Amino acid sequence: MKNLPALIDSATHTLANARTSAEVLEAKAQAQAALHYSKVTKAALEVQGDCLKMVCRAEERFADEIDASEDFKPGRDKRSGDMTFQDIGVTKQQAHDFRKVRDLGQEKVAEIVDSAVAEGRAPTKSEILSHHGSGIDPNVNPNPPEGFAKRIHMNGYIKELAAFCEKYSPQLIAGACTDKQHADMLGGLTTISDWTKDFRK
Repeated sequence: MKNLPALIDSATHTLANARTSAEVLEAKAQAQAALHYSKVTKAALEVQGDCLKMVCRAEERFADEIDASEDFKPGRDKRSGDMTFQDIGVTKQQAHDFRKVRDLGQEKVAEIVDSAVAEGRAPTKSEILSHHGSGIDPNVNPNPPEGFAKRIHMNGYIKELAAFCEKYSPQLIAGACTDKQHADMLGGLTTISDWTKDFRK
């Protein structure tokens, strides 16, 4: 049985390298296992919160994957060749909940989780879902253009990465990586650097 740090590292690596809905679901399963283990071992609430945030990030990614897939058409005739919820291993209700998490955004999810931890409570998924639909401006388009929606998600990723970089030095992280992990992370950071060169109005 892996220890908790190993479970968290495995889930983080799987999610970072996931390219398909199946791989994202695998990352979610690993993050869920880490969350369960953190509760069983009575890990610090902050650790439980971090595990729950990772579960939610995987669910957000999964919601994006099925919404963007041209082959995924739930409810269509199977003879058409389209994938269904059953094919990808989730129920319609689960997919609906994943979209709720995605719609809340990483910042809101983190706010809910951190608030519970600050109050000395273990954060829960049900508490996160209970915030869906609250505080929404009725004048805001519920189905914003794709660019607007992607901007929200990208902003969440950037803020999370920026906060992480402010907290930990690159030498500390690099020293804790295997050669493969170091190459994977360096590749991702290079992609981000290349992307920012064109991020101009």
